Amino acid sequence: MGYRIGMLGGSFDPVHNAHLAIANRARLGRGLDKVLLIPAAHPPHKAGRVLTAAEHRLAMLRLAVAGLEGLEPCDIEISRGGVSYTVETVRSLLAQSPAGTEVFLIVGADMAADLPTWREIGNLMKLCHVIPFNRGGYHQDYLAGLDAKLGADVVADMRRLMISVPPMDVSSTLIRRFVNEGGDISSLVPEPVAAYITNHGLYRD
Repeated sequence: MGYRIGMLGGSFDPVHNAHLAIANRARLGRGLDKVLLIPAAHPPHKAGRVLTAAEHRLAMLRLAVAGLEGLEPCDIEISRGGVSYTVETVRSLLAQSPAGTEVFLIVGADMAADLPTWREIGNLMKLCHVIPFNRGGYHQDYLAGLDAKLGADVVADMRRLMISVPPMDVSSTLIRRFVNEGGDISSLVPEPVAAYITNHGLYRD
């Protein structure tokens, strides 16, 4: 078996405990050697929102994964700049990895349903596997109807790799709102991340 790299992308604005739980669940549940948490420079699906500076988002990620086995921040999309397309990221990861490396894209099951709209989706599906995750309590079959768009073999592989994670009532949007309202986020993010947000005055209008 070759080297197995997971990748979890997003804005990470900010990173929170659910991100870490999902990454770790995929790593342990699917035998990945490591999971890269990759903040986007400019996510194509969030074009209307101004993100916090990349340096802050990356710094918070580094604090969040410090000391956690098998989880690593990765600045590949920030360094590349521009709109962050996953197919380009996977190509870059494979180009700088040993022969035989497999890449596993970790995405929410609801987002997996939108994969047919992603850039060069046919090529992307040839370059990597997809690990969809279902939040606990959600039982909708998000992958239904994708066979014709992605191929039956691809969807079967996604069903085989799918993982479940416990319900987690946390999102970056919620955290930003709590911070702006003076709320307590200590149970939602790692302590060093909460301290960083406070020390740098992030998410306050």
